[in-house]
This record gives sequence, C-alpha cells and structure tokens, in this order.
Amino acid sequence: LKPYEEWALKPKFIDDNKHLMSPGIKYGTKKGDFTHMTELFAPILSVMRAKDLKEAIEIVNATGYGLTAGFESLDEREWEYFHTHIEAGNIYINKPTTGAIVLRQPFGGVKKSAIGFGRKVGIYNYITQFLEITQEEADNHLLENRISTILKDLGMSELDKMAQSYVYHYKNEFSVAKDCVDIRGEDNLFSYTKIKNLAYRICKEDSLRDILGVILAANIATIELLVSFEENPYIQKAKELCQKLGFKVEFLEETQEDFVNKISNYERIRYHLIPNVDDKIYKEASRLAKIIIREKPLINGRFELLFYHNEKSVSISYHRYGNLGIRALEK
Repeated sequence: LKPYEEWALKPKFIDDNKHLMSPGIKYGTKKGDFTHMTELFAPILSVMRAKDLKEAIEIVNATGYGLTAGFESLDEREWEYFHTHIEAGNIYINKPTTGAIVLRQPFGGVKKSAIGFGRKVGIYNYITQFLEITQEEADNHLLENRISTILKDLGMSELDKMAQSYVYHYKNEFSVAKDCVDIRGEDNLFSYTKIKNLAYRICKEDSLRDILGVILAANIATIELLVSFEENPYIQKAKELCQKLGFKVEFLEETQEDFVNKISNYERIRYHLIPNVDDKIYKEASRLAKIIIREKPLINGRFELLFYHNEKSVSISYHRYGNLGIRALEK
C-alpha cells in the first residue's frame, strides 16, 4: 500500500498457497500507481477517484490496455461520449462486463490487450487471421467516385477498381455500426474505429501499384500517413499522382535507422519485406509491440481496409426494469 491507500477488503493467500488469493478491494489509488498501470491476474480491485467522466476516461486510457470497459448512466449523452472516447475493444453500458456471446458481443481488445490485428472472436473477420488472401481480379462491389474517375482518365484501370472497391466497402462496412442479433431492450453494435496513424516504409521492390494502393486506402479512410523511403524508382511518379489526386500524405526520404527511431510514434507500420529476425524494423516493432502490415494491397476493400481499423463492440442495456421508454414505439 501507498501511505494514502487503504484496504476496504484485505486479500490473503489461502492455505499459504501463493497461487490462490482471496478477493481484495483497495481505496485511494492515484494516477500512475502500480495497480493503476499494471495488469494483475489476481482478484484485486483498485478504486480510483475522478473529478468527471472526461478524467475517468483519461485514467483508463493511460494504462496502455484496452480489453473491456463498463459504464453505468441514465444519460444517453454520456453513453455517446463514453463509447466514442474510451479505448477498449468491448464496451458495456448498464450491464455486466463479462459473459460475451458470439455475434452479440464479439470479444477482443485493442492496444496491449490484443495480439496482432486483434480480430474479435465471434464475428466474421476472425477467420481472416488464418488465411493468406490473394486476388486475381476485381470484386463486384464497385462505387465510382472522384478518385476513380481521375485514375480511369490516367489509364490506371487496376487502381481505378481499387478506389471504387475501397470507397464502396468504407461506406457500407467500415463507416456503419451493425446489430446482428436485434434483442429487445439492448443495442449490441459492432463497428470499427480508425487507427490513429500509419507509417509506410517503402522497399526497393515495391511497385507503383503497391505504393499508390497504400496511399489510396489511407486517404479514403482519412488516416494520417507517413511514406518513408530511401531507394525506389517510383517515388517521383507517386508524388506527381498524389498531387493530381489531392491526396494527403507526407513523403520523407530517410535512412532505415531514422525510420526505426520514429516507429514508436505510429500505431501501425506497413512494410512489405519478408520477415527476418535481423531486420531492424521488425526488431524494433517487436520490442514496441507494434503491428506490421506485411501484405501488399488487395483490390478488394472489404479485406484491405481491415488493416486500417480496429474492431469495437458496444453493448447497451437501454431498458429500465423492462420498461423500454420511448424506444417501445420503435416496435
């Protein structure tokens, strides 16, 4: 205990077994304390005080973990603020925070509470972690847009199809929340949150299609993008096309060492070189637990845009003791 902490319920080891502990509740924990910042696989609850909802969310997000978060409130404005600011994979409002059910609350976290891309158990994207997806021709889900029209005029038919597919799937999959079960009295919404930023380290072997595909997806998903390069024959052409297309992207010529030193500033890394234990980029990303997207861009946005998003499950119990309130009129 810190001098300002106290046990409301003091834990103890049972029968001198250091692997079996009774529950403990601790009051007075402050920001940065051991039991605030450390994930403990023990039945210990540390109770912290926050001046308001905003500070409470900041306390939670500071831990670096993001599996499950719970909130109790009758104010729907607070529900909205909570689930759009808390950094967690599973969010529960006015209900228990355990017992996730397939499709209803597909389960999985973000940040240090995820492995790899963190695809959720109990939803359709989970299987993609076990596949090597390749594509020989464009999918049928196409949606013409300003970018695809320009690419078509430039004679870049494959990139035109990529743009159409990315826009279609961004609009119909990645920008919407879906309730797969429609249970009375509950909202169980599956949706996506964009990654904060992406750093793309170009390899000598990357084609113009590879480079523009990454830039295209990041711009359609409106994600901050750094393109780091040292040697590639298509850089100038890529810059010219980005200018014509009005893409937001930072091109930076730098050494591999310089790029390695800034990996910590980015949520996700794109790097298409085959993994090698001696590769400095893979080493540093591993040390920092940063995800590397190794696959080259696909034409199909349904799969490609998964790399640019985290998954989110929100489960809200909106009834009060069976009373649906104004929502009863929806039925």
